[in-house]
Amino acid sequence: MKKAGDINMRRQFLDEQSYHWIGRFLPFWLLTLLVTPFFHQAWLYYALEDIGDLLLLFWLIAWGQKHSVSLFLSCILALVVTAIFLFAFIFYGSWLGLKL
Repeated sequence: MKKAGDINMRRQFLDEQSYHWIGRFLPFWLLTLLVTPFFHQAWLYYALEDIGDLLLLFWLIAWGQKHSVSLFLSCILALVVTAIFLFAFIFYGSWLGLKL
């Protein structure tokens, strides 16, 4: 019988399939964000940026749990990295002339 503290009883934020699917999607999201401003579609750029930020946030939380980081620390890590990406891509979009 498994106990509450057993490593196999830990609840994961995302299941393995979702974790790998999002992990495979993130490089394509990043490439799309780098190319989209050249088509001068600000609404598409910022919509993709918002959707991808949520996926990045979920993936980083799951990554932290997969590597035995506590849920609190993996949430903090995810928020910090997502904020960096958010501000970097807002700056990138405005630098290329896209209006919010």
